[in-house]
Amino acid sequence: MGETGRIMKTSIAKIPLYILSGWLVPGLGHLIYGKKFKGFMFLALISMLVMVGVSFDGEIYSPRIWAENQEHTLGPYLPLTANFFTGSYFITAYLTTFADGDIKSKSFEIGNTFILTAGFLNLLILVDLFDYMIGYRKKDEQEVNESEDEVNEKDEKVKE
Repeated sequence: MGETGRIMKTSIAKIPLYILSGWLVPGLGHLIYGKKFKGFMFLALISMLVMVGVSFDGEIYSPRIWAENQEHTLGPYLPLTANFFTGSYFITAYLTTFADGDIKSKSFEIGNTFILTAGFLNLLILVDLFDYMIGYRKKDEQEVNESEDEVNEKDEKVKE
């Protein structure tokens, strides 16, 4: 137990694995950690946002598209960062023409908004997963009570 009263729930060595899996497939980190309902809901939500964005002719910005346009401005950094957090969709867009978008389409900006929202939402989902792993958020009330019991037992041993 540290100064802040948190108990580390996951081995430090496993944290990058959970975060990487949650980045690659949105929700997978929660599934592996044991938060199955949340994991499936996050997977469905992020996938839906990306698919709706692509169906509206949105573009998943990738370094490939940026290099083709040969623009060296700061403009694409924000969408590139957001799209990076879509994980496997970002990799797919980089390797294929899966989501190059059609800038002439009337719904291009709407599609981009859905895709950018998916990326930033997955970033927040990864932060949520990290909070669970370091013990900042508790899994459920039973785990909270078990943690308090463990702390009380340790305190009693120290006093003896």
